[in-house]
Amino acid sequence: YDQAMELDPYNGLIYFSRSITYGLLGQHAKADADKAKACSLDSAILDLSKSRNCWWLRPNFDQSG
Repeated sequence: YDQAMELDPYNGLIYFSRSITYGLLGQHAKADADKAKACSLDSAILDLSKSRNCWWLRPNFDQSG
């Protein structure tokens, strides 16, 4: 991700993708920071991050139902 960010620092999808990875790894502070950066770069990502399909971005979300 770091190299992609160096090449295209204003691409919110790169930050959003890394936030998903951090979230899955349990590194929620880093995930939140990258998600905030992604949303500041691309408002469409804000809508996506609020989607029910993005359960992995919410550390206390119950996946069972």
